[in-house]
Amino acid sequence: MNTEKATHEVESEVVEVLLVEDNPGDARLIREKLLEVPSFQHHVTHVGRLSEARRQLANARFDVALLDLVLPDKPRMGSLIEIYDQSARLPIVVLTGLDDETLAMWTLEEGAQDYLVKDQIDGQSLVRCIRHAMKRHTTQSERLRRLLPPLPERELAKSLPISSRSQAAGGA
Repeated sequence: MNTEKATHEVESEVVEVLLVEDNPGDARLIREKLLEVPSFQHHVTHVGRLSEARRQLANARFDVALLDLVLPDKPRMGSLIEIYDQSARLPIVVLTGLDDETLAMWTLEEGAQDYLVKDQIDGQSLVRCIRHAMKRHTTQSERLRRLLPPLPERELAKSLPISSRSQAAGGA
């Protein structure tokens, strides 16, 4: 597991990113793309296997997951379903080398917020996608909360992305 912090002064919130990618070269390129946007303050936790991602999700809070679909311990694109089942509170952006519209639609139907082809993105588009995925996920969660009976405050806080918790608690 590799962790890396990027700190910039433009934004006050650090976005906690779980990067699930088995190819070290692709993981490095994704981290570099995130660093291309100086205003995007983030911390990346990189894991190469689904089992490691599940452990991280059980022990830490993340704002977004960047997920490769095919991992060594979960072939046939089962990683999305397992991650979503374990942590539906987390927006998931699928990053893959497969430029396949049918597969893209399937990932969205299974809970991903977006589907990006690795060699077709730059830093700006990746950061924009992450921000939009987080906002869409928060908006969808808020709509669900209005429709469902209220949860105890403690459970509600667990379901919020990290960057939204201070706002929910009455902070700036």
